[in-house]
Amino acid sequence: MEFNMTSQYNAAKDCEEQAYLLIKQGLFDGIYPPGSRLVERQVAEKFSLSRTPIRAALRQLEHEGFLERQEGRGYSVRILGIRDAIELLDVREAIEGMAARLAAQNGTEEQRKRLMGVIERMEQDENDGTCFNYYKLCGELHQMIFEMGGNRVLADMAVRINAQSAAFHYKTLLLSERVRSSISEHKEIAEAIVNGDADAAEFKLREHVRMVKRLVSRFVEQAPLGVF
Repeated sequence: MEFNMTSQYNAAKDCEEQAYLLIKQGLFDGIYPPGSRLVERQVAEKFSLSRTPIRAALRQLEHEGFLERQEGRGYSVRILGIRDAIELLDVREAIEGMAARLAAQNGTEEQRKRLMGVIERMEQDENDGTCFNYYKLCGELHQMIFEMGGNRVLADMAVRINAQSAAFHYKTLLLSERVRSSISEHKEIAEAIVNGDADAAEFKLREHVRMVKRLVSRFVEQAPLGVF
């Protein structure tokens, strides 16, 4: 039998991606609430995966700010209060607003077509997808905006901030009618970018993040502990 290193590498990466998405959805769905422990062996058993991809996924989620390493005790789910949330979103508004401006100025025709293609998938997902699927499409769209801008330093910063604010951003999508209004907001952002309107693109994306901030504040009113 021929040894195929590339196929084995791809299979390993697929397992890591699967582990990452399973744990991340568990975080968002409340299977692992803030403050709870995640032990590598137990997580591997729960998802019927080996410990190697689980270990890689836990490290990635720590890097993104979802988890904190507990010396000798695995990981714990990070607790974020309202101040943490608002400060992250303040930074996200500024960085992503600039990313949208650059995307409108620098995006290629092919990138613009792909951007609108994601919007079409979002509109389809509203009727036949799950909230987590829609959340992943949001991430894909924002990642495309970062790439279109062409500024790698800004893109790296945006990805990190976006990841750290993802847990409470996802919770806003569970609100009634939020997915529908989110699609509308993203469509306006994409259209401004495609039309090359840098001012409108930056304004629309900043307003989108401001809406998330307003919705996050509603969670604090409903849950006084301010934990996301």
